[in-house]
Amino acid sequence: MRVHLKGFTSTDAIVVIECECGNTRMLDEAGGFPAERIYVFRRGVPIKNLRCCRLHSLTSETLSSKVPECRERYRIILQHEHVFPYLEIEHISPRPNEQILEVETIKFPEPSS
Repeated sequence: MRVHLKGFTSTDAIVVIECECGNTRMLDEAGGFPAERIYVFRRGVPIKNLRCCRLHSLTSETLSSKVPECRERYRIILQHEHVFPYLEIEHISPRPNEQILEVETIKFPEPSS
């Protein structure tokens, strides 16, 4: 898993997660819409569950070759434990185990006075 920070302010972050398969398009499991850029608001939803959405971005030629669906899953957790919130991006194993395989942390910048 690679996490790319595309934009960052004191109120939100735009994150792109690169899956183990190389895909950057993720499906938000709550909203059901695929996106490459994931918006995380400082005072927003505390947890976003995502899964790789590789099949939506493949060409019909690749689909006809019966490439198996990628089952990688990710979770973004908005932590408020400290004075300044931060994001934890977790790579988790497929259900039902859901073990944490890898974690990356991103801190929000301190608000300017």
